Amino acid sequence: MWLAWDAEHDGKKIRSGSTEVKSEGKHAGVDHTWQDGPLPRELLKPFIGICSLDFENKRDCNLGVFCDVRQSSKSGFNWDAVSWSVGSDSTPWTSIGVTWLTFEG
Repeated sequence: MWLAWDAEHDGKKIRSGSTEVKSEGKHAGVDHTWQDGPLPRELLKPFIGICSLDFENKRDCNLGVFCDVRQSSKSGFNWDAVSWSVGSDSTPWTSIGVTWLTFEG
């Protein structure tokens, strides 16, 4: 994976990580707090992407998945994941993993 940013961001702190959540449904709201405690400066809203997904083994399903950062602060952020299926029976995910990245604003 490569990351590029403008020279004006050189020397600023970067935070990144991965989180996996197990669920028996179609929705997860997850609070992530910074391990080192609250930060002295606000970070930019984290970029987040799905890196793993485990769901029930069903044939002929059209599964949609979405994740987003809902709120970000000096103490951490909250992310949300939702799944849905189209034209088939309900297909909830059993676990979802995300990778996130942010840096000082």
